Amino acid sequence: MQRNILDRILAQANDLKVLVVGDFFLDFYVLIDPEKDEVSLETGKTAFQAVDHYSSPGAAGTVVNNLTALGVGTIGALGVIGSDGFGFELRRHLEEQGVNMEHLIQCPTRLTPTYMKPLRGTGEASEEQNRIDFKNWTPLPRELEDQVIEALRAEAPKYHALIVADQVDQEGLGLVTERVRSALCQLGQDHPDLIILVDSRRNIGEYRHVAIKPNEFEAGRVLGLKTAAERPEESVRALSARTQRPVFLTVGDQGQWVCAEGEVRQIPAFPVAGPSISWARGTAPAPELCWAWLQGPRFGMRPCWAIWLLPSPLPNSGPQAPPAPLNWWHATSSGLSSGPRSNQGGSAMPVVAVDIGGTQYRLAVVSREGEILLHQRARTNREAGAKWLLPRLRAGLRELLAKGEHSPQAIGIGFGGPVDFASQTILASLHAPGWEEVDLCGELEREFALPCVIDNDANMGGLGEYTYGAGRGFGSILYYTVSTGVGGGVIIGGELFRGSHSQAGELGHIPIALDGPACTCGFRGCVEALCSGLAIARQAREAVEKGKTSSSLRTILEEKGGLTAKDVFDCTASGDALAQGILAKVKNAFARGLIGAINCFDPQAVVVGGGVGLAPGFLDGLEEQVNGSLVIPGRRKIPILRGSLGDNSVLLGAAALAFRTIGTY
Repeated sequence: MQRNILDRILAQANDLKVLVVGDFFLDFYVLIDPEKDEVSLETGKTAFQAVDHYSSPGAAGTVVNNLTALGVGTIGALGVIGSDGFGFELRRHLEEQGVNMEHLIQCPTRLTPTYMKPLRGTGEASEEQNRIDFKNWTPLPRELEDQVIEALRAEAPKYHALIVADQVDQEGLGLVTERVRSALCQLGQDHPDLIILVDSRRNIGEYRHVAIKPNEFEAGRVLGLKTAAERPEESVRALSARTQRPVFLTVGDQGQWVCAEGEVRQIPAFPVAGPSISWARGTAPAPELCWAWLQGPRFGMRPCWAIWLLPSPLPNSGPQAPPAPLNWWHATSSGLSSGPRSNQGGSAMPVVAVDIGGTQYRLAVVSREGEILLHQRARTNREAGAKWLLPRLRAGLRELLAKGEHSPQAIGIGFGGPVDFASQTILASLHAPGWEEVDLCGELEREFALPCVIDNDANMGGLGEYTYGAGRGFGSILYYTVSTGVGGGVIIGGELFRGSHSQAGELGHIPIALDGPACTCGFRGCVEALCSGLAIARQAREAVEKGKTSSSLRTILEEKGGLTAKDVFDCTASGDALAQGILAKVKNAFARGLIGAINCFDPQAVVVGGGVGLAPGFLDGLEEQVNGSLVIPGRRKIPILRGSLGDNSVLLGAAALAFRTIGTY
């Protein structure tokens, strides 16, 4: 990077708007002169004599200090402090810096968090004594939580970036409670272009859809390591896979490891001679990181990442950093900004894909091109749940990784049940108990130090067909898997649409007959209740039991004691009139579901998979019927395609998600 570009970056900070959210502390220093000690008449103990004091904003306030030093034009504060003297002092400091304090809430029942630091002695001989802390030891009241969340949702879109200082160790006692943290994660999901950078002492592993700045010990706790300095590159990749956003890992004198868009870079630390304070593990680097990130689109992202290496705090006299660090940074960043983009091997490095269904689970090593290089398959224990399967997954993964000829760089999982994609948590299984609120990815990340990502199997089937199968080449598709049930996935503009709660794309649970049969979701007349394999079998049994017409289905029912969807398709192919009528009714119902979904999403194509969806005759005539019934018929023709990946669709979709997570697809 040229020095003139650096000067331009430093000069344009006045355009930026940053909201600082979190725990605003006051650092209050008391200067004690030991030569003036007195003896207390009441206690007989030494009474220290304070000869001066000074204070400055701390924690989230430190972030404000550094943003001011960087010349950021608009700074907002969102937090809760007390209506006490320390609160008055804190507001005075922030007011002097021109901070917008409209949402810095003052509450008479809360203390202003304060670190009182007695300094005994004069000049260089002064020594800090035991600190006196003023903290809140009761949970943040719900009404204050509500105010914070409301302000967060209203104010965040007005800013270019948010910096979150989650600095209170005890859960629920600081500003960032579980509810506030959830609101921040949701904000990151709903506004992917809004930069949200979080520094959290104890809860860094709980954040999703926001960028995080852990130190090596905070990251180590999340990944089950003593310190992330042991494996910094693997650690930063794993954390970025969890958050789906960039991660900035500070590792002492190693500097910082950065993972964004699948690329990992080490940014060396600025060498400091003599005694120094290690500020890299606190909130101080966060403003520089965020500020540099905001400048990225103007000047190139990677060079701007390195700006945080400037000493902190920067001088308040404007963008005039000390020349020695600037010269060193200029030399260092020139190497960071040049050269081709690297993904640690690109297509040569595969991923591990996992498909967990109701009767079996599968593991595979998959290349970027969708080739299954290694494969394992085993039956599940439907009654045993996660505790039974997890050690077997670990063993299977160890076996695959021990093969040696491949070095997978991530793990992707398709799971047969609802998944909270934001928190990467399995909510439940559709097939077995024992899967409630399971952090499967976290377990595997800690074991293998590889990024891991999970989504439900219907979404993964859709992503598989979109990436490697019948949906390839289209910008947006609807995917249906019609089997025992009916699942779906929606891909718009190349991205899975998951909705606000990770529950979008449930195409099988669109009601098409309000007086229809009960559905597994609890409603009536859904696509699944009328078109799934179980629904076809039920309708066939009911038709045989009610009808007097001769049918091969009656013979099968009497011989086997039951009917399946396959029986209906087989009898249809042999010309059985009752079976043909049942299948026609099912196809009409499926067409109604397709028409509603297409009118809603306007995809370029529909892809249908699953045992029923791929059965002979199921899709015959549907494309003409559906396209003739769309809004403004004749203006568009949506192809309805057979899935081409068969039972590999979920596996390959999980692989595609893993490649997307690390930025290699």
